[in-house]
Amino acid sequence: MNNWRQILSWKEFPELSIADKIYIRNTGRIPPHLQTQVGLDLGNWGVYQHPSLGKVAIAMDVYRYIVTIENNDSGDVESYSIDYREIINNKINPFDFEKIIDLAYMEEPEDVNYETTIDELLEEEGVTIVTLV
Repeated sequence: MNNWRQILSWKEFPELSIADKIYIRNTGRIPPHLQTQVGLDLGNWGVYQHPSLGKVAIAMDVYRYIVTIENNDSGDVESYSIDYREIINNKINPFDFEKIIDLAYMEEPEDVNYETTIDELLEEEGVTIVTLV
């Protein structure tokens, strides 16, 4: 999926069908047809300028989103994880990235990288960056 798209708008994604929500609750995964449509994975990270948190990177794993936030106050990069079931249980569209980021930020970070930037981390990983709008 590398370099398949440079800009992704979650506004293109409609609300989930009842069948898709049931699939997520039963399996903990995003339906394959939707994951293919979005195209984010561990090799394709979306980067977004959150209105209050600042620069954020987000990727889809098998059972969760990985959300990485560049903390403007400390200069650190904090990583969070939010599973798809939790997103559905909170009545959030799993493609409304801003709400997913807000939900993840309410948790404790799973990892903190001190004195670095999101750009540096993504460059080290060699991932493709997709701009989220």
